[in-house]
Amino acid sequence: MARSGNGPLCFWQGKRYQLRESEPGPFMGRADASVVLKGISDLMTMPSAGDLVIYGIDAPHGHVSFIPEMGAHAGPSPNELNTFIVRPPKVTLPSPISHPIQLYDHFIRYQEPS
Repeated sequence: MARSGNGPLCFWQGKRYQLRESEPGPFMGRADASVVLKGISDLMTMPSAGDLVIYGIDAPHGHVSFIPEMGAHAGPSPNELNTFIVRPPKVTLPSPISHPIQLYDHFIRYQEPS
């Protein structure tokens, strides 16, 4: 994936795609294509995202994570799109949660001095 003035670009198997509903690129045919495209667009507009983002989904030997850390994943592969949160019973979260940005205020409190 790469940033562009017109939204994210995807380079896949030697082809260039301007990712959007009418041109889903490698996500064509996936039932969750609109969710994947929205998520990629959200990611690529985040200031902390790189100008170039490399995903390792659909590699010949399976999905590949390029960084060896807990929680890293290959990208928007079908088996890695669902999320969950493990929390102590006393911790409350916004409800309903429909987008990860809703969790920022919750997690930013961990960065503030006690």
